[in-house]
Amino acid sequence: MVSITQAELDELRADQELLRRLVHNERSVPDGPLWQAVKWLAEDMAVARIRSASHDLASAQDWKAASSRPSHVELERRRAVYNTDPRSPEQIRRDAYASWGLRDPKAAA
Repeated sequence: MVSITQAELDELRADQELLRRLVHNERSVPDGPLWQAVKWLAEDMAVARIRSASHDLASAQDWKAASSRPSHVELERRRAVYNTDPRSPEQIRRDAYASWGLRDPKAAA
């Protein structure tokens, strides 16, 4: 069961009466000013629904996490720039320790 206040009910009735007048008005032909107003109102309501959905989607996105990692396009660009063979994690670790002038503790074990 849905309950609404008397003010909301009066507002709905006023909207219903306005719509009835627009539909049954002799001047509300497709080229008339009232028809144009109805079309504008319908378009405005559609834009408001799209805007609301867009805001909902944007608020659901974790922008902090999304901004801290590169996009798919950026990753593809980076892969296209480097044409070296892929290296294993062990090779990367060995080269990193060598560049720092340190001894790799895993290499000794």
